[in-house]
Amino acid sequence: MAKHILSDSQIIDLMNFDISDDDLDCSDVEFDLNDVLKHIDDDTTPLVFQDEYQELQQHVNPPDLEVENEKSFFINNRTTQSQKKNTQKYLKSELTKLKWREANFCPDSQFLNFEPVPLPVEISKLKTPIDFFSYFFNDDLYSHIKSESIKYSVQKNINKPITFTTNELEQYIGITIFTSIVQIANVRKYWSSRVGYPPIKCTMGQKRFEQIKSIIHFNDNDTALPRNHEDHDRCHKLRPIFDHLNKQFSSIPLERDLAIDEQLCATKARSYLKQYLPLKPHKWGYKFFVLCSSKGYAYNFELYTGQENFEKFRLNTEPDLMASANVVVRLSRIIPEKKNHRLYFDNYYTTIPLVQYMAKKGILTLGTVRRNRIPNCKFPSEKIMLKEPRGTSYEYLTVFNNVPITSVIWKDNKLVTLLSSYCGILPEMSINRFDKKSKRNMEEISRVVKITPCDKVPSCVFILGIGFS
Repeated sequence: MAKHILSDSQIIDLMNFDISDDDLDCSDVEFDLNDVLKHIDDDTTPLVFQDEYQELQQHVNPPDLEVENEKSFFINNRTTQSQKKNTQKYLKSELTKLKWREANFCPDSQFLNFEPVPLPVEISKLKTPIDFFSYFFNDDLYSHIKSESIKYSVQKNINKPITFTTNELEQYIGITIFTSIVQIANVRKYWSSRVGYPPIKCTMGQKRFEQIKSIIHFNDNDTALPRNHEDHDRCHKLRPIFDHLNKQFSSIPLERDLAIDEQLCATKARSYLKQYLPLKPHKWGYKFFVLCSSKGYAYNFELYTGQENFEKFRLNTEPDLMASANVVVRLSRIIPEKKNHRLYFDNYYTTIPLVQYMAKKGILTLGTVRRNRIPNCKFPSEKIMLKEPRGTSYEYLTVFNNVPITSVIWKDNKLVTLLSSYCGILPEMSINRFDKKSKRNMEEISRVVKITPCDKVPSCVFILGIGFS
């Protein structure tokens, strides 16, 4: 097409619709069709168009496309904020369509089957406390810490780098553990001639301890992304330690009954990651989400950073079940599927989509639930339930995405609402409760926390197991 510059008057006329662009004194350049065909390459790249009746094939020369690198492709395919809102709306709409009916859940006999995995020979040979500690803090971890610390020392002062041996690193970690048990106000007083602690004084000198402390590092600072980057990891400095410990912890075969809850690691350090939990024995500290057994052994953990619902922490095969439920999804990745493991959690995590998702993986779940997370469930109101005698319970059933789910409300000292994919009220048993009037254990009420006929302990024992980890 020939270039033609419009005058100011013509532009004004066009804006006022007083002249048509067909009336402008410019015309298209006439091309000869044969000349055009000369520039077309006889490429054999096919494009197939298919409909109900026919298939057509054309031969075209494909344009040169600039392939996006892997990183930009990953970022561009992230879930947008609008998509997250649509997911939430979809889940809410599906939950409001659920129909509940009052009935008793009949568990499948297959839920009773469980084959425990024996301990590996390597682990069964561990006898002493130092053997167990060395299994988790092994030579690979010491080598990594030593390498990163010396690297940081060179970055800090290339003229006078500080080095140390693996044996000195083990001594440093041992002293750090001792100082957490035998506490003195000032660290330097552990080497004091008057109030010092002999095992520490004989292990390492004060100056050498402070030298190692000044350079101890667990990850490369050069690989850390800036805070404004969407892939920034707030636990970058400790990520290798977390990954290593989780790998070692999860190498122990999992028990059948598992629990997930938060745990507080007390600290007085200044950090934006520090949390305040008023109901914990220690109010201030770092909050961890932990998967553990009923005996308190931790199989998997993660530090709360406020990033738990970020897309980068979710696998492609995992749905977005919202922040609290996504914690359970991540921690339960190490649980073998279709083995009838039983997983317990409290009302912070429990949702119907989570119970359904875990059931599809063959993991049985039970947890306390908030009333607003089970819409349309026709439980008696809280006002009516408080007037009922202790031990009163109701059970309602529903089906969500082909998974039967039961919800139970039970009155003890307070109202307890449970949600499960494998158990309900039955078998109902009785338990003695303290009578305030007579001040004796005389009141006998129904108990609905028994898991299955073959169990001897209530489910609350497994929930409390998290406190021992």
